[in-house]
Amino acid sequence: MSDRKTFEYGGYHFTPIRKFHKKEGDFFVISKRLASDFNLGLCTYQDRQKAPYDYKDFYTVATDKECDIFRCEENGLLYVPGKNELFIYHEPKQKKRNSIADALSQSRNVTDITGFSSAGKEVPRKGRRYGRERIEPLGAGSIRKLVTELCANYDSQDKICLPLDSPCYMLNKWWTGAYCRYFEKAVLPVDAALESAITGEDTSMRQKICPVCGKVYLPITSQAYCSDACRIYARRKSERERKRRKRQNQL
Repeated sequence: MSDRKTFEYGGYHFTPIRKFHKKEGDFFVISKRLASDFNLGLCTYQDRQKAPYDYKDFYTVATDKECDIFRCEENGLLYVPGKNELFIYHEPKQKKRNSIADALSQSRNVTDITGFSSAGKEVPRKGRRYGRERIEPLGAGSIRKLVTELCANYDSQDKICLPLDSPCYMLNKWWTGAYCRYFEKAVLPVDAALESAITGEDTSMRQKICPVCGKVYLPITSQAYCSDACRIYARRKSERERKRRKRQNQL
């Protein structure tokens, strides 16, 4: 604990290790490597809380504000700060490749990395580019779509954040230690799956199924439909049914 970057939080000492690499996967892949630590007890859940925890307070005292993975000096484990708790992070296991043939066979069996199916056919995927151009993680595309289409503070013409008068830093984030407060509160709840992956919260209990299109959505208010289009469609359908019943009663 002699490292000057080490800091104390909740009675433990943490050292910033690194940020996530794009090759480690998107939000959903990374979330599968996270686990709750009941022994550490740094969380907001009263039933297993051993020490107070706050996401923003953690990064306030952290010596590296952009870091994603921290090591606890007391137990040597890696942790990732979540909205409601400090998650244990399990590093992905590195597979050894013994030969070129083995490497080629493995690469052709992993569609989401190489773009090839098990049959050896190339499978084009949205948001992916091959050759010299970079492969973008799916989480980044989801965030960019929310920002450019739904964020009221984003100027699509100048491509800047209006309150900051500078480029929106959320556009290039795929996993980060700090989120835009407005994005987290007003924009992110629209995508329930993405919100659950980022915050670590279970949003399934708050999700609804649209009775028109069957889409799963997270209602912002007491809305009964996922969109205005579905709401208008349901209203017109109800009006047609009402008129049909009225005509039948007049016969």
